[in-house]
Amino acid sequence: MRIKLFVGLVCVALGLGVAIYQAFQTNWLNALSALLLGPSVGIAFLLGFETSRESFYIQALVGLTAILGIMAILFEHRAFDFKRTEAHAAVLGAFVRMQLACPVMNTELSKIQKEGIMACALQDNSDQVSAIAELQKTTTLGPTLSLVDSVRSAAQKPNADWCAEAFRVAQPLCTEAFVGVRESSKQLLLQKK
Repeated sequence: MRIKLFVGLVCVALGLGVAIYQAFQTNWLNALSALLLGPSVGIAFLLGFETSRESFYIQALVGLTAILGIMAILFEHRAFDFKRTEAHAAVLGAFVRMQLACPVMNTELSKIQKEGIMACALQDNSDQVSAIAELQKTTTLGPTLSLVDSVRSAAQKPNADWCAEAFRVAQPLCTEAFVGVRESSKQLLLQKK
């Protein structure tokens, strides 16, 4: 019984830790999902496998957590941030036309331009693949593995927005190339998240 209690408390603590981390990242639906997931897995450990599978309340809590997880991906994942997608497209166009704005390009700026074109052309596809993988995990992993994956994801460094990184490096070197990019798009890419 002590082991079950210990494992249950660890699950609750892990869920709480992930919820706090997600709240600091302003991922409110992810935070709420983790806040519900930890106790539901902890209670399931305390009740045992058979009892928790038959418990309406545990099943309802797990179902609610899954729905919140799906909503979190749809509302909080970078792939569904259409303003960011628009900013990536605008900066991609600026990178393509960079030689017109800055005809004298040193090797460093030329390399940044090539990397910027590649990064901005592929960034949204990379984000979409990441969102699909997250949706797949949300719908197929059970509550225990979802909690483990949440802890693992919180411990990992988030995927970088390489298009925004290239823009941050290139803008001071060739400001004229990005004159046509909306100020709101520039600010979105300059902020770190």
